[in-house]
Amino acid sequence: MESRYYIGLDIGTDSVGWAATNPKYEILKFKGKLMIGSRLFDSANTAADQRLYRSNTRRLDRKKWRIQLLQELFAPEISKVDFGFFQRLKDSFLKDEDKAVFQKNMLFNDKNYNDKDYHRDFPTIYHLRKALIENKKEYDVRLVYIALHHLIKHRGHFLFQGSMSQAISFKEVFRTFKEAVFSEFELEINCKNEDELQGVLKNKHLSKKEKTNKIMSLLDSDRTDKRLKGIIGLICGSKVSLNDIFGDSVQSEEPLKISFAEKPYDEVRPEIENALYEQCNTVDVFKAVYDWAILADILSEGDFNGKNYLSVAKVKIYEKHKKDLEILKNIFKSYSKSLYNQFFRSEKENDNYSAYIGSTKFGKEKFSVKRCTQEVFYKRVLKILKEIEVKSGCTENIKYIQKEIEAQTFLPLQVTKDNGVIPYQVNEAEAQIILNNVSKYLEFLNDEDSYGLTVKNKILKILTFRIPYYVGPLNQHSPRSWMERKNNGVITPWNFEEMVDVKKSAENFILRMTNKCTYLVGEDVLPKNSLLYSEFMVWNELNNVKVKGQKLNIELKKKFFEYYFKNQKSVTKNKLFEFLKTEGVKDIYKDDISGIDQGVFKSSLASYLSFKNIFGNEIEKYSVQQIAENCIRWITLYPDDRKMLKEIIRSNYDENQVSNEELEKIIRLKFTGWGRLSKAFLTEIYDDIMQYNILTALKDTNDNLMQLLSIKYTFSENIEKFNSFNKECNNKFNYENLVSRLMLSPSVKRPVWQTLLILKEIIRIRKNPPVKIFIEVARGKESIPERKDSRKEKLLKVYDEFFKDKHNAEIIGEYSKDVAESLKAQDNIALRAQKLFLYYTQLGKCMYSGEAIDLASLNDVQKYDKDHIYPQSKTKDDSLDNLVLVKRKLNAVKSNDIISADIRKKMLPFWRLLYKNNLISTEKFNRLTRSTPLTNEELAGFINRQLVETRQATKIVANLLKELFPNTEIITVNAKAVSDFRKNQLQAVKVRSINDLHHAQDAYLNIVVGNVYYEKFTNNPLKWLNNENRNNYSLNKMFDYDIRKKDEIVWLSGEEGSIKTVKAMYNKNNILYTRYATCNKGAFFDQQIKGPKDNPSIPLKKGLDLKYGGFKSVTPAYFALVESEDKKGAKQRSIEAVPLYLAKQFEKNKQIYVDYCAEKYGLKNPVIILPKIKKDSLFVVDSYPMHLRGSNGRQLIMQNAVQLRIGTEEQKYFKRIEKYIANNLVRKDKRTLLTIRNSEGITRENNIRSYDILLEKQMNTIYNKRPASQLKTLVNGRDKFVNCTLEEQCILLNEILHLLQCKPLTADLSLVSGSKHAGNFQINKVITNAKNAMLINQSVTGLFEKNIDLLTVPK
Repeated sequence: MESRYYIGLDIGTDSVGWAATNPKYEILKFKGKLMIGSRLFDSANTAADQRLYRSNTRRLDRKKWRIQLLQELFAPEISKVDFGFFQRLKDSFLKDEDKAVFQKNMLFNDKNYNDKDYHRDFPTIYHLRKALIENKKEYDVRLVYIALHHLIKHRGHFLFQGSMSQAISFKEVFRTFKEAVFSEFELEINCKNEDELQGVLKNKHLSKKEKTNKIMSLLDSDRTDKRLKGIIGLICGSKVSLNDIFGDSVQSEEPLKISFAEKPYDEVRPEIENALYEQCNTVDVFKAVYDWAILADILSEGDFNGKNYLSVAKVKIYEKHKKDLEILKNIFKSYSKSLYNQFFRSEKENDNYSAYIGSTKFGKEKFSVKRCTQEVFYKRVLKILKEIEVKSGCTENIKYIQKEIEAQTFLPLQVTKDNGVIPYQVNEAEAQIILNNVSKYLEFLNDEDSYGLTVKNKILKILTFRIPYYVGPLNQHSPRSWMERKNNGVITPWNFEEMVDVKKSAENFILRMTNKCTYLVGEDVLPKNSLLYSEFMVWNELNNVKVKGQKLNIELKKKFFEYYFKNQKSVTKNKLFEFLKTEGVKDIYKDDISGIDQGVFKSSLASYLSFKNIFGNEIEKYSVQQIAENCIRWITLYPDDRKMLKEIIRSNYDENQVSNEELEKIIRLKFTGWGRLSKAFLTEIYDDIMQYNILTALKDTNDNLMQLLSIKYTFSENIEKFNSFNKECNNKFNYENLVSRLMLSPSVKRPVWQTLLILKEIIRIRKNPPVKIFIEVARGKESIPERKDSRKEKLLKVYDEFFKDKHNAEIIGEYSKDVAESLKAQDNIALRAQKLFLYYTQLGKCMYSGEAIDLASLNDVQKYDKDHIYPQSKTKDDSLDNLVLVKRKLNAVKSNDIISADIRKKMLPFWRLLYKNNLISTEKFNRLTRSTPLTNEELAGFINRQLVETRQATKIVANLLKELFPNTEIITVNAKAVSDFRKNQLQAVKVRSINDLHHAQDAYLNIVVGNVYYEKFTNNPLKWLNNENRNNYSLNKMFDYDIRKKDEIVWLSGEEGSIKTVKAMYNKNNILYTRYATCNKGAFFDQQIKGPKDNPSIPLKKGLDLKYGGFKSVTPAYFALVESEDKKGAKQRSIEAVPLYLAKQFEKNKQIYVDYCAEKYGLKNPVIILPKIKKDSLFVVDSYPMHLRGSNGRQLIMQNAVQLRIGTEEQKYFKRIEKYIANNLVRKDKRTLLTIRNSEGITRENNIRSYDILLEKQMNTIYNKRPASQLKTLVNGRDKFVNCTLEEQCILLNEILHLLQCKPLTADLSLVSGSKHAGNFQINKVITNAKNAMLINQSVTGLFEKNIDLLTVPK
């Protein structure tokens, strides 16, 4: 066995492709199997869903805890007058037969007072609360409890600190809003008239757009600012894209649009938090302004004795609803009795009154119905009123209703999503006045405990107390708990600080929350607003700025930093332009400055300036900067707890270091978010040559961070040395030691762990580590992404703006107007062609001459050509930024790799016009106008892009492999280079819709391509170029020449050379395929509560009958092989699900599961044969391979485990169909299929041939044994397929592929008279009647297998 070998890895989010070869690129063998395979698994979700579920559960548990505490305080007193009161409340939702004691009434069961009397006196809970506020008379203690129960259960949010007056103060809310906008975006908000602004926000008669426009006019800010307009739109309730406000900070594939006026904020906030992380706190501040306007409106009707009370306002809402309802009923009743019944009583309507309020009555019984929105209800009312108006004429009452609907005040509801805007202080104020009133006659409320706390005080504590988030779960048995106790015993809101060590708990929280540095192992990251991190961000951004394509002069850069960044929070392109002019830079235009996104520097020294305002020039002292750094860290950790913040700062710094006045200013600062880098990375990693650390290098050079980490410097080498020295000992090869500590998302951690297991197995087989490991880490889901904004839409917007400027139209002339008209006739598919897209970005003109291009002759290669601005042979850059459309005769012969001076001089005004009007990018403009040749460093950079993948996830994985295999070369491979090799050298295509074997093929090609590039450029392109090789290479001809390293052949050119071996290996069909068998975790069942009619299987509570509803879709943890007796007493074997919510009980006591099988599954005398069969285990039943995915009761849900193989030419044709399917999915008009163009190369003849190939596969290969085979349907439907349109044929071929893929898919065969959900892969869970049934336990690679005969395996 040759000891030297290579491993290639293709790591995706739900797959790992792997291959092992010798240095000649021949795939190795083990026990007759090729050592190449695809490992598949379900992609890991982020922890967001689980976290949301846990937080919701915790929220409900804490609500129950507060109610329980209130009940304990009232129980002794209530039991004196009504011993069964709390039992009746507990049994209130039960049916009569299930109640502990049957009583007709739920609340009051006295001889002279019952529920009917209560509801007469208090139609709603707010009537009771209002009565307790306004009246001094004595009320029953039970009424007081009911009111306080409601106040505590619905206590409100905790977004505001301080008193009620502060919580509902517009001045306070607006001040916080201005601070947040300035802190986050460096936007100064100055309002001419704040009273007018709050009036606009509260004005119900203004539309959202009108509000936005009026507020924008009141602000002394740039009204064209898209970001500011988005912020104002949000606080006015408009739907706004967060991308317009937060830009690239939004981590979302699609634009994230929200409106505070639509869905409840609690529902959308988790999605916002996932996309914005800590910046979600800023959105909370915007929501607070919106909430203020809603709250101000709610409380405006709640005046009592000069103060506003929620209950008073809610009772007025009730009275108005009652009045409006009477008017509406009278109109409908007098018009049509049948319409009246349909509108007010029917439960089948989805937009009537019953749907509006969410209930209806039949006799004495009340039923819940699905609710509709106010908008839908109003629309229905107006429609009916219009009909009545036409037939019966308009009345004053109809006019009244129409006017109220217009103002959105008709039939107001007490309970709406707007109740979510109420802060706890509003309910606290009510609770205080109620307790003050009733404590005069309910003396127990004044009883004091040993600490001097009255019952009244404790009730208020229950309402206002919130467990600090940095204390975490109170249950110390939870693995997620970090709380530290001071004393044992029951924790209550009034003894919390005596029982819990808040400071130690907070310290534990800090340790849990602090992320680790992207580059240095084990080092904590800095806060995003740290003085050090902010300075790094500014220097890094400044080093991207170019003037006329050249980096800023270093001394000028430093001067600009001192003059502007250290004095102003917002620095713009305009300020830099004025600065350069005052510094004597000549012949400069604003457009000559590039590298500044949207004309504003994103980074700033905002935190430095905030502390400069507090400490003055003392901030320049190192000691004061350290105080500021610590304060920033604490503010970032405890953004909402000023009390805690004050205590921490004061415990660390006395009044001589931080005065009380300074302290008050500091705790009002708002800093959120964490950076990606550590202090050690910025200040302790040095370059060996210049002896600079990274921060100093950013100041004293013009290179940004990525350039500093290139081969030009030794920073990267020293990072590796630092990590080698600081690595933790990993004696145990397990997930916790190796993977959990990595700063990667769960979607990457899972494939990384699978990768390590694959490597471990290969190395065990080979008995030594590989010489080289080549890795590629995928960017995400391997699906065709939807284009966020189509090319056509973008171009039309740009053209529209372009021709609004009369000056532009005069310069360009009438010809370009014709170009604009022709654009309207194009579709998005056509504009994906580079030539056509370039034609429109160049206004239909040649980029080197300015002459018009004939659109009709665009594809005539003798007339027009695409040219690479930087030579393609040196850059391999085919992006639009490097391409121009030119007349073929002018296709530039470049001197020193740049466009000739004559062309530059002639075309500069035209290029500037395109750039100014957003038709070409800054990068493209800089390349076109460049006057200096490409340097060796730049050329090395282009080569390096082919050699390595620079994404962070790839680097982290590479570093981990270097740590585990120090004597192995770890080489990252660029996916584009592999793709080019597949296309150009192999003339092959990757067709994801056929099978999953392409993962393994990519892993193999990573070895081939990665090794050739790596050895060609000796892992140091700059050194290679400096050795007089600058003109002796072409990246387009990498595989056209022999490459040797000493005595070893790296690549032998020619058809009989290395390519012959590579083609033979690439086309192997006996590639291994495995799936990761695992146990389910997470939610026990679908969290949606089902009614009794839906046949739930899990009760709402333990011991509760299913007639009250419950849960369905129980999640199985895993499965078991069970033997039992059938009806005739014969032995039978079945695969039974083990529910996740009971799995731990079953594992502790096997008999519990045996009893469960008997009771739940109806098995007679069950015996457990195999206690654990994991999800995705490989089965072969009736000679057909399949993976176990789940169970629906009687049937096992399976997934195909046979990978489809077809010929190379057939693959190429299916690639065309795959492209069409992808384009059709994103078409705008969903009513018709996208028309296939002749240029797409799809024909009826080839479609029919493809149909026959897939038919033959299902007729004459292993697929004829597939359960739920659709062979008969496809045979009988062939004539129908032939008669389908070309587009329908493609759709159907794609659906047939679903039957053959190893994915949980069904096929829509309705076009050939089949089912819309054909091929549902299920088998009977009873396997006794199967001809054979094997469980195949595969190793991670599939090179080892153990077969278990499920029909004969002994007990």
